[in-house]
Amino acid sequence: MPVDKEWKVKNDLSPYPRLSASNRLHNAIYNMGLDEMITNAEPDSTFRTGKEWRVVWTLDASYSTSLSMGHV
Repeated sequence: MPVDKEWKVKNDLSPYPRLSASNRLHNAIYNMGLDEMITNAEPDSTFRTGKEWRVVWTLDASYSTSLSMGHV
């Protein structure tokens, strides 16, 4: 299945543990999870629950964090 898009890291991942698996997909999923975690973190250490919704909803934030950090 051809891939016509490429994902690129948006944030500095150097402060976090690095994964070096023999499977490139595992490495990519790990890095993407870290990058999304950093992108979605608010200044008050909560996680953004939606693009236009800055209010923290515990259920949404917990579920979203669990999904994004599942592989990490």
